[in-house]
Amino acid sequence: MIASVIGSVYFGPIVGILAAAYIVLIGEPKKSTQRHHWWPYIGWSVFGILLTVVVVTGIVGYVEMYIEQEVGGRDEAIQKQSAVRPVFWHLTDFEKTSLGYALDQVPEKERFPIQVRCLPDAGSRTYVEDLAKVFIDHHWKFTANCLFSDVRPDLVGLYLVVAKKFGGKNVQELPAHPRLLAKILGDAKIAGQWSTDKDDTLGDEPILVVGNAP
Repeated sequence: MIASVIGSVYFGPIVGILAAAYIVLIGEPKKSTQRHHWWPYIGWSVFGILLTVVVVTGIVGYVEMYIEQEVGGRDEAIQKQSAVRPVFWHLTDFEKTSLGYALDQVPEKERFPIQVRCLPDAGSRTYVEDLAKVFIDHHWKFTANCLFSDVRPDLVGLYLVVAKKFGGKNVQELPAHPRLLAKILGDAKIAGQWSTDKDDTLGDEPILVVGNAP
């Protein structure tokens, strides 16, 4: 409960108002007031501890992200060098972490349902399951169709598909939702390609199409 109060957007302004009111109504202590000489040491000690926590937390977070990125890159390299393509296609831990962070940056009022089409085989579906878990865990709506989709069986990789009427346009010329989804994938370092819907039934909404493992 305390954490939610401190994390509220109203906490800072309220503290500022109360501090200003204290200065105006009460003012500084009288000159005769004697503070214990240990207070400055205690105050600076607390400040030092909090500063250390912030710095250490930032360093640890950066190191963890770097390790996940390196491990994910090695996993992808090993899969590409394998004589036999992997049956299962997964998001790396770095991609999961980065995607979750990118999703959290979008205010809830700007979020929209994510639609996905994929192949019915194991490789495509396991990748979609990884995507679904990240989106759902971060409070996004996610709908996938892998059994009755018209995805070509020879399709490879991930595609961000928009309506046919947007073919050949720059990203800045697209509607808000395709631009936002492209930014999320880009921020998460998830590689994909653009494509257009052959039936032109999407309107202004995007859709993710997942083919075979690249």
